[in-house]
Amino acid sequence: MPMRLSRVLPNLEALLIMDLDWRNPHKSFFMFLAGFSTVRILQMDDVYFDSPRRLLQFLSFFPHLNTLKLNGIQYGGGIPSSFHAGGVRPKLQLHMDSVEILQIAEDWHVMEWLNRSVLSTNSICIQISKLLGSRISVFQKFLDRNTSLRKLSISFARPVLAYDILGTYATTYAGP
Repeated sequence: MPMRLSRVLPNLEALLIMDLDWRNPHKSFFMFLAGFSTVRILQMDDVYFDSPRRLLQFLSFFPHLNTLKLNGIQYGGGIPSSFHAGGVRPKLQLHMDSVEILQIAEDWHVMEWLNRSVLSTNSICIQISKLLGSRISVFQKFLDRNTSLRKLSISFARPVLAYDILGTYATTYAGP
């Protein structure tokens, strides 16, 4: 399928992928993704990968990517505690340094992955309804590691009191 689409749409700039289970893709699938090298905007909703490594492999086929939106990305067995960007070939990450917008909607797994990686981004948009409460520490770690962030957009799926964030953050933040 990717081979046919890349031939028909050789200059595709935006790609939306929804509701796919890619735990066992055919061997040729990733080879044909190279035909989509012009994609600048990639959005994936409810996509299941066998591992974070497979997600990195997938993203490496989009060298001109500058907008990445991830919503409901899942991995078989979750994110292994031993996973970190240093364990992945650098080639899979180099182009990710130019990502301008990384939008994460209700996905703390991706936030945890970002905390363990060396990827950098200029701006990030986060819907943090599932990061509140016990997951707020994941968000805190991300902010601590990305002090040079130029734009941060946060949206909430429900009304949130300032205490939901500040109360939790203030009790754990030690300050400079």
